[in-house]
Amino acid sequence: MTEYALAKNGLGEAAVERIIDALQAAGARFCADSFRRDALSTLSQLELKDRVRHLITVMSVHLPSSFPETAYILGELKEHWPKVDENEAEDEKQVYFAAWPIVDYVAKYGLNHPEIALPLLRYLTPLFTAEFAIRPFLEVHPEETYSQMLMWCLDSNEHVRRLASEDIRPRLPWGKQLAQYINNPTPVISLLENLKDDPSDYVRRSVANNLNDISKDHPE
Repeated sequence: MTEYALAKNGLGEAAVERIIDALQAAGARFCADSFRRDALSTLSQLELKDRVRHLITVMSVHLPSSFPETAYILGELKEHWPKVDENEAEDEKQVYFAAWPIVDYVAKYGLNHPEIALPLLRYLTPLFTAEFAIRPFLEVHPEETYSQMLMWCLDSNEHVRRLASEDIRPRLPWGKQLAQYINNPTPVISLLENLKDDPSDYVRRSVANNLNDISKDHPE
């Protein structure tokens, strides 16, 4: 099964149930039947990214309209997210992709609250990489976001350190291109200096992919 098919299948009916269970366990108060009905109304007819956007919209209807209130709920979510058997690779990816709309919800509704949203994305990124969700913050709050990413380079969690590299890739696949870093990759290279000798191969592969992005526009 292709990565696209895995992602799409991972955002089906089972994902809706995982999202409902985790949100309610984390303290969200909504009618599960109403959430389920809204989520499944058109989900099967949608392609991958439209499924993500649809589920974000459904969450916005059923969660508090105040982002700080919802952020408090999402800040408890990781402890209630379903555990998977690491020997079952496909099942692991299904659970992984189910968290995508939760992470991207923060990008859509938390953009005016970077002081809350950026630490929240750091917390959530082990569930599903926040590399897509960070990019709007790099455009709207570039200095604050970049400062956070420099701190993430020193984080004890390899998912967070990888995020520091992956979210600033100028030509990230499936992500919006970052024109400012395509034109001037110097800040990216400065950040990668902190990660190029990282003990985690997971992080170093991201650094290599980032440098490959840069080399397409700046072969020197």
